[in-house]
Amino acid sequence: MLRPQVFALQEGEVKIGLICSEKQAIDATLNSLASEDSRFCPIADKYW
Repeated sequence: MLRPQVFALQEGEVKIGLICSEKQAIDATLNSLASEDSRFCPIADKYW
């Protein structure tokens, strides 16, 4: 079982929090969302 290791928060017009095992998965998710909806940015505001 994978355990979450990376958290990300994006606070713009739309707020979203993501939890993934790798930062690359978060970046890929945000890139996909940004390509379909201009309210999302392809980079999170905070990672930890």
